[in-house]
Amino acid sequence: MSIRQALITAANPHQRNLPLQMLIDGEGTKRSALEIILREAAGAGIEEFCIVVCPGDEESYTKAWGDMTSLTDVASTFALVERQRGQQLKDQAQLDGWQRDGSADHVASLCDWE
Repeated sequence: MSIRQALITAANPHQRNLPLQMLIDGEGTKRSALEIILREAAGAGIEEFCIVVCPGDEESYTKAWGDMTSLTDVASTFALVERQRGQQLKDQAQLDGWQRDGSADHVASLCDWE
């Protein structure tokens, strides 16, 4: 099996700035964490990236992407998310409503549980 696509999630409101941090790579060059990750992945055979970001973050991520023009065979795109999926699962009070309104039972009925 050959993996050629990567989905990078960067929309978590508490961690979305981590990929923008500047670091020194193994060659001694200052790069964003995002650029280091993308270069490593491209070197491993990834040909297409999709980065999930919050609306308004595209410009920051484009800058953090760095000079990836040397990687001509790599395609990239941004996917914008209006709300942080999964955020609702972090508060127990929100889970209670999901359990009470029948949503949990409905999802369970769709799955083949062993």
